Amino acid sequence: MELLKSLLNLTCVSGFEKESNAELKNLLKNICGNCEEDAMGNLFGFIRSENDNAPTVMLTAHYDIIGLMVRDISENGFIGFEPIGGVDSRLLPGEEVIIHGSGKDFYGIIGLRPPHILTAEEFEKPEKTENLVIDTGTKKEDLEKYVSIGQAISFKNTVKFFGGGISARGLDNRAGCYAVLKAAEKLKDKKLKNNICIMLSACEEQRRSGGKTGAYKARPDIAVVVDATFAKTPECEGKTENEAGSGPVICKGPSLNRFYTEKLTETAQKAKIPYQIEVEGGDNGTDAFVIETVRSGIPCVLVSFPLKYMHSCIETVNLHDLDKLAELIGAFAEGFEMRDL
Repeated sequence: MELLKSLLNLTCVSGFEKESNAELKNLLKNICGNCEEDAMGNLFGFIRSENDNAPTVMLTAHYDIIGLMVRDISENGFIGFEPIGGVDSRLLPGEEVIIHGSGKDFYGIIGLRPPHILTAEEFEKPEKTENLVIDTGTKKEDLEKYVSIGQAISFKNTVKFFGGGISARGLDNRAGCYAVLKAAEKLKDKKLKNNICIMLSACEEQRRSGGKTGAYKARPDIAVVVDATFAKTPECEGKTENEAGSGPVICKGPSLNRFYTEKLTETAQKAKIPYQIEVEGGDNGTDAFVIETVRSGIPCVLVSFPLKYMHSCIETVNLHDLDKLAELIGAFAEGFEMRDL
């Protein structure tokens, strides 16, 4: 699990990827032998086929994570902040964070008012994000030597393995990156009939702009998009049927290519890889929804891993699902055959 732990320990808050992706670029170079970066911060690795005019299969997962940004620094050294991505304000009080200053990082905690001084009405409602601040225990003049308005703040990461799974910040979507890179590791030494493009995309948690611009650059014949989906938990009964530990989840919907989605399902069946099916009638909330409209259209398939407690610091994934996901996308990319669309 060293690869997965390395991915989880990277910062790469959405919009600030280029400031902290050096290790990820090295990981991609070690696996693919090459790495390119574009203006958005998307990272690309290529495994070339010896066949002339071979189609290009793109395996892609976003590597940015949700976080915060410095809004102001008060006279007593407390930091006000703005959320980046889909941050759940209910979970913020009590969180540990890292403020990424210029040349020095600062540890901080998001404080909250004690229940003893709240009114009954205030006690029943979650604290508004704009009323929360980060306590660094540091004077303003010392903070401002390194920290300025607009700098990134990440949630402190703690990786825990338990019960066949892993819990950490940023499994959405570093676990997807892990599956893509594991698939690439298995493909790199094979004699392939297809070109393989690995794209680790930026800015998905904000506006999915990285996936769109990156796909324009890569110009693949098909995109296999890997992301997190909702796993069934007691409080979500009836809202999702994706079981953690029961294999990757193949999505079906009008924005996803039906022919290739069926081929992905057939690949799982042939390789005896357990899988689950979910449906999405509109925007599937991933890079697949924007990649399909790039240039004259790129056919997309979407395969995900069930994730508990999405967009929290205790996101939880079953390791069996990740290994089977890597196996599935690798087999699909290796056996892919173009058809007239």
